[in-house]
Amino acid sequence: MRAVEPLALSATNEARRQIVSARTWLRGFGAGVEKRFTTALERELTGLCQRIAQQIADKKPFNPDEQASLAFSRAIYRHRFQTGKTRTRRSSSGVWFLLYELRDQNSDGVADTIQLLGVHHAASRPLWEEPQEGVEQ
Repeated sequence: MRAVEPLALSATNEARRQIVSARTWLRGFGAGVEKRFTTALERELTGLCQRIAQQIADKKPFNPDEQASLAFSRAIYRHRFQTGKTRTRRSSSGVWFLLYELRDQNSDGVADTIQLLGVHHAASRPLWEEPQEGVEQ
């Protein structure tokens, strides 16, 4: 397995807003909780960019998240990460999900960028279930 350059990372304005919102909410539980989230998020994003680049180089298949892909009408991927150890097996404490898509920014036919679409806590409604602005429910 040869070393590959990690994918570039970009984020939508909505993803940035969700990160700020999550950090603000977590700050209410203490500075340490927010710090663990921020550290874990940075670690996961860096690792994700490297892992996906390696998968592309190795020509390994990708499995998009079915529900998110249907909601967005394109291939959307979901990555689970934890900010700490859970106390019980079924606890969602500290479990978060990243929603992203792969983009070909340089138009060479190969994905070179991870576009972060959103971040949500395991206990919250998934992004595809959120009411869309201007769309009747």
